[in-house]
Amino acid sequence: MYHAFTGRHKLRNQCLHLLCLTTGLRIHEALSVKVSDVLQNRQVVQALQVQRGKMKQAAQGRTILLPAQTRAAIRRQLDWLSQNGYFDQDQYLFRSQAGDRPIQLAEAWKVFQEVAKKAGLRRDLGTLGTHCWRKTFATEIFLAAVERMQAGERLDPMREVARALGHADLKNTEKYLPIDHDEALKNMRVMEAVHSYALP
Repeated sequence: MYHAFTGRHKLRNQCLHLLCLTTGLRIHEALSVKVSDVLQNRQVVQALQVQRGKMKQAAQGRTILLPAQTRAAIRRQLDWLSQNGYFDQDQYLFRSQAGDRPIQLAEAWKVFQEVAKKAGLRRDLGTLGTHCWRKTFATEIFLAAVERMQAGERLDPMREVARALGHADLKNTEKYLPIDHDEALKNMRVMEAVHSYALP
């Protein structure tokens, strides 16, 4: 999907895609990011501080680590803002062409829809929208946590996902992980293998 972005706002849209996909940020959290949030001492930060006011029903803010490819995309977007005369510490990272505000949720949704179609994502497999980035992130964190558990780490994959998403309640986290019958059977076999010590 990353390479399906084209046009004048290719860098902006690729940056938004990577930021949401690799961090699990909600779309409104991502759109509220300003240059000052991601740039310190002329360097892209390695950890993004998401403030309480930008988070849905959150009691406190959270810190989100930015993977290398996301930091590189942020740097390209910052360079684009600078080259086009929009660079300012108070500027939104995902500046709208309509003025000094971020792109709106509807515009982000439209961008996602257009690139999903170009990338060949099928609508019949489920609803396609910006929240897919967060759900994909949750699924990837869950699968990575299961692998770590299989390798011997003592952890709870569901709690790892909840922590990564900023959830206090696991019931909210469960909604992010589509588990069908075949997947449930695979997970059961993983649990049987991990806990084989308890078999007679």
